[in-house]
Amino acid sequence: MAEAVEFEKANKIREAIKAYEEALALRKNDPFIKPKLKELSSDLKNLENDEKLEADFLKLLALGDQNVKDAKYSEAVNQFNGALVIKPNDPTATAKLANAKGLLDKLNADKAKQEAEFNRLLTAGDEQVTKQLYSEAISSYQSALVIKPADPTATSKLANAKGLLDKINADKAKQEAEFNRLLTTGDEQVNKQAYSEAISNYQAALVIKPAD
Repeated sequence: MAEAVEFEKANKIREAIKAYEEALALRKNDPFIKPKLKELSSDLKNLENDEKLEADFLKLLALGDQNVKDAKYSEAVNQFNGALVIKPNDPTATAKLANAKGLLDKLNADKAKQEAEFNRLLTAGDEQVTKQLYSEAISSYQSALVIKPADPTATSKLANAKGLLDKINADKAKQEAEFNRLLTTGDEQVNKQAYSEAISNYQAALVIKPAD
């Protein structure tokens, strides 16, 4: 009995229950032991629930940390939110959630910028095809495919522009004239400090004459 009481004072509930059960085996009709075992069994159930919640909490934090590492920020946000359901206002989970949300917001902002640039390049390519500026169109579609590799729309538009350019290239005189036009236009744009446009024209010229 004394051992059981000491275990109980030390909050070692499992050990206390075992000691009381051993005491009860010796004194089956003891009026103190049975109520005490009932009380401790209830305490043990609460302890086990607390331990399970703690394990679930730590598991959710670990999963969230791994998903942040893997750049799976949406999943991480859900897991840190789940941890906060178990422990509302926990400072560690709160900080991790804020960090994951910030990373997710940044990722979504970057995706929006990429989508806008992709669409701009497709539109530019379409306008260049309409103007029969096929080399420039190819450059625009290729740049779009750097952002979204294997995109079916950009791939189809690139194939079409290349086919149209091939028809022009069949006529060497037209090919040479197109090459010189692109160089001249690029030079004029350099003089105007329109360097991005100049780069586009020189790249388009290299489509006609690679490594010139």
